[in-house]
Amino acid sequence: MRMYSNLTIPEVIILKSIKENGRIDFVKLGIELGLPAGMIVNLVQELYDRRFIKVKQKRIYLTDKVYHPLLECEKWFSDIESISDKVEFEWNYLYVPDNFDNIEKSN
Repeated sequence: MRMYSNLTIPEVIILKSIKENGRIDFVKLGIELGLPAGMIVNLVQELYDRRFIKVKQKRIYLTDKVYHPLLECEKWFSDIESISDKVEFEWNYLYVPDNFDNIEKSN
C-alpha cells in the first residue's frame, strides 16, 4: 500500500526510525514491521535509490525530498492514534450463543 509521495507504510516507519536515531536498527525494525532483515535492506536500498536518504560519514540522513511527505504521514498516524485513544471498549460479560445448550456433543 502506497501512501503520500509513493511511500509505503514500512518505508515511512523506516524513515521515521532514521529521523529519530540517525541509524537503522534492523532488529528493532524487523520486530516492529514483522519483516526479515533482507527485506528491510531492500526497502532501505530503494529509499536510497529514490534519494530519500543519504549516507555521510557513516550516518544516515533524510533528504529534503522526504521531509514534507514524512510530516504528512506522521500527522496521519497521530490522527489515527488520537481517534483510537478516544474509543473505549468495555467488555463486562461473557457472550454465550442462544443455542449453546442445544449443541450436540460429539464423542
